[in-house]
Amino acid sequence: VKNLRSDSKIALAAKSVAAKLPYRGGVRPSDYVVSEKDDSGVVRAITIDNENFIYDEIAGILRQAHAKNGIAWDEMAVIIREGRSEISRLSRAFTSAGIPVIARGDELALGQELAVRPLIFSLRLALDLMRGQKLRDEDRFWLLTSPIGSVDTIEARKLLRQEEDFSKQVTPVDELLSQLAKMIEEGQDLSNLLWRIWTHTDWPIQLRFAALRNDEDSQRANRDLDAVIALFDLAERSHLSGEKAVSQFLDELDSQQIAADTTRESDHAREGVSVLTTHRAVGRQWRLVVVTGLQDGQWPRTAPQVKIFDDATSAAEQVAAERRAFLLSITRASEQLYLVAANGDDGSGAKESRFLYELGVDVERHKACLLYTSPSPRDLSTS
Repeated sequence: VKNLRSDSKIALAAKSVAAKLPYRGGVRPSDYVVSEKDDSGVVRAITIDNENFIYDEIAGILRQAHAKNGIAWDEMAVIIREGRSEISRLSRAFTSAGIPVIARGDELALGQELAVRPLIFSLRLALDLMRGQKLRDEDRFWLLTSPIGSVDTIEARKLLRQEEDFSKQVTPVDELLSQLAKMIEEGQDLSNLLWRIWTHTDWPIQLRFAALRNDEDSQRANRDLDAVIALFDLAERSHLSGEKAVSQFLDELDSQQIAADTTRESDHAREGVSVLTTHRAVGRQWRLVVVTGLQDGQWPRTAPQVKIFDDATSAAEQVAAERRAFLLSITRASEQLYLVAANGDDGSGAKESRFLYELGVDVERHKACLLYTSPSPRDLSTS
């Protein structure tokens, strides 16, 4: 039996992993024919000493493949084992890095979309203000540097060192939050509140013009507009108003169980890197695939499951199921395969998955590039 889906190195790696699976009849892993003279394909297993920089490493792989190897964005995919919130974090990180992304709406949490975060955070701060809580400077600073405030981060930091100038610059934001707090107290509905935030600046106009341009920025702008429209649609479905409506709305978004509205998607007309879970990748193929989330305890999962009979056999079956999911993921690549995990060299305790050592390739140990990263706003952290 000859592998016709993937280049030689990827086929060899798949054969090595498949050899550790229990034989259930049919074709044995040893029956797959891979020419040793054929040196085509790329397989690299990479570990990072800091888990917080895994996304940066993956973004670098994708950008290099696009710029140097000419691989189109829609010919690449990033695959994880499972997890809607992880899909959202990956999508957000790649979008921020200028990489167009395609993710199914039913896997992407609406509350984690970049475009809706300033709207949600404004609502949260206004609710706090209405309840008599004092606004913190760090929260006002984040809103000031978001599309709501439209102030450059570097300029805002300079202003922050000059307290009087910062107070003057942040006044429009404070006025907006005061107006929202009053509207909440008056019992206005969610749509009116969101519309007041949305129209506070020329941000909608900028997004509209960006969306009409035929470039990578237009893809991001279209995605942002889809997310904002989905947020408004969700707000309109609420039958409550005032404080109770806002509180319930924010709690619902925080639960990360709300997906982006699939009726607003137009993924078929866009090009981007597919970000998806293993079960979504079944039957599909890309020239380049990155498999991540390969930390021990996450893939394979080692947490005990609730079972009537919990014995060594059931544990072995669980690992075998995880290995089959891993095999499925790596065989989605036809030319280039990258596997990325954290190794815990920073003292975090993270440990790379045993599956990395089943591929038959050397595992590379990389050091994170320590770049400044802006902190996430309070209450919207996805960690």
